[in-house]
Amino acid sequence: MNTIKIVSLFMFLCTDILWALNFNSIFPNIPADTEKAAFSEAGYSNTMELAADKTYTFTLSPPENSGREIIKRICEKEPRYIIESLMVIPYTNNKIITSVDIYNALGKTKNLQGRMYNSHVRGRYVPLFEYVSRINNLHDKNPIGDPPPTTLIPVHEEIYFRVKDINFGNCYYKSELSFTSPSISYYLRNIEDISFYLFTVIKKENLNIYFYIEPIDEGLLLYAITGIEAEKFAASYVSIPSAAKKRFDVIKGWIVDNINS
Repeated sequence: MNTIKIVSLFMFLCTDILWALNFNSIFPNIPADTEKAAFSEAGYSNTMELAADKTYTFTLSPPENSGREIIKRICEKEPRYIIESLMVIPYTNNKIITSVDIYNALGKTKNLQGRMYNSHVRGRYVPLFEYVSRINNLHDKNPIGDPPPTTLIPVHEEIYFRVKDINFGNCYYKSELSFTSPSISYYLRNIEDISFYLFTVIKKENLNIYFYIEPIDEGLLLYAITGIEAEKFAASYVSIPSAAKKRFDVIKGWIVDNINS
């Protein structure tokens, strides 16, 4: 390997370290209790409902033009409920988490299968997604395997997958991954109606989860916005914010565990 290739490889591996910022530079003037919650194991979470004047009571907001602004994409559809979330995963054993680590963790779609949540209806922990597999697209729903780990990150990637939800049966999702060193954005939405028997609970593209993931000095930053709009009959029988948060928490846990492993 010649000198130019060695230098290029070194710069690629060190990109995340050279670009790393600290927490307060991304979320300046954040309340002390919110920051404390963000650094806890559960992270910080705030659920809000669309107000009469079509606004939401956000408590988190990165500086404008920082590249971390994910609020607009979720709010533009004016979902009835929005959940904002923030957490920092500390580095363990002085191991710096890189963009490559994040990308490979997000590629482990199959690992969503069998992840548990506390079902109050059943009175015990049960798997939220009983089956998970990638598919090529909605026209070719045959299962395909997850790719092996890689050292190269695409600028943009789309992934389709099918899950068997314990409550809603077969559901189809699409994720879009965008890479701007050192951060990765992961946008997930339902691409078919989510139904309970013959009744539509959430229409196509009305469940949207947007993760912004970035290595910082203190650990790995996970900033997320979830927007959900359910059908009126469903909202009268089910706590939509609770149902959305359970799914968000399972997906967040999947990301965290994949990265830590």
